[in-house]
Amino acid sequence: MAEADPAAGDVPSPLADRHDFTLRQLQHFVAVAEHGSIATAAEHLFMSPTAVSLSIRQLERTLDTELLVRKRAQGAQLTPMGRTLLPHAKDVLASATRLTQEIATDDVLRGAVDVGCFPSLGPSMLPGFVRAFSSRHPAVKVRFREDALVRLVPELLAGALDLMLAYDIGLGDEVDRMVVATRRLGVMLPKDHWAADESRPIDFARLVREPFIELASPAAHRDAERVFAIGGATPDERIPSENFETVRSFVGRGLGWSITLQRPRNLTHEGLEVVVRDVPGVDPVDIVLAWRRGAALSRQARAFRDVVRDAAG
Repeated sequence: MAEADPAAGDVPSPLADRHDFTLRQLQHFVAVAEHGSIATAAEHLFMSPTAVSLSIRQLERTLDTELLVRKRAQGAQLTPMGRTLLPHAKDVLASATRLTQEIATDDVLRGAVDVGCFPSLGPSMLPGFVRAFSSRHPAVKVRFREDALVRLVPELLAGALDLMLAYDIGLGDEVDRMVVATRRLGVMLPKDHWAADESRPIDFARLVREPFIELASPAAHRDAERVFAIGGATPDERIPSENFETVRSFVGRGLGWSITLQRPRNLTHEGLEVVVRDVPGVDPVDIVLAWRRGAALSRQARAFRDVVRDAAG
């Protein structure tokens, strides 16, 4: 067996050349790692704590290393080797699941696919993709979670998510991606705002002196800074919100202006109209479906990717 070359980035798995463990032992170890206690993991596994503890001790003996530190009042904590083993154990379990699915005796795709989604893309894009996928693969459950990229990306890289729908901003080289759509940055304004007149260019130097309704996310902050740079100043008053629809409603009420990559219907929840105008001189941003680079995607994840590709096309 060839040795791994650290200089080439090959990191051997702690499971290499030690084949006497079982998938069930790995499952028990991952459950304890995720729940932080043997008792809680045992409850979710429908087992006794003693049986779970014994299973993990057998795994430790097979690997000749300690994986957990068991503390009566603090649950179970991973040792350094336990933290090293955890992603490899998840990969092995995921591969076993994919193997079972690949050799299924019928042609009906079953199981589940886990999809992360950037919050502002949830209302505008995700429902259509899920509907199209469910129509084609009704026996597969789509489990989706909306959150900020700072939390979604680590989950994608750790294998907790199969796919992620997001803006291609700061995703890095650890993910592969498929472009779903392209959006231009726009200025969101009340219908009767002076800058809403499409017949003349926006005076950004004047606009940035007005209150800014800010979507509280790192990506939105970066986009806002690009617009402020065009105006040569930073707004004195900022009104932050973590909810895109709240931002739109504030703008509709004339409380300020904002920016957006979305082009939803121009009526707020109160029925007030807003106008979105393109920001000149700013590069467009891709919306992508991303997955961990080099990951062997499950049949469900590949099928979801195919549906998104067809729908986007």
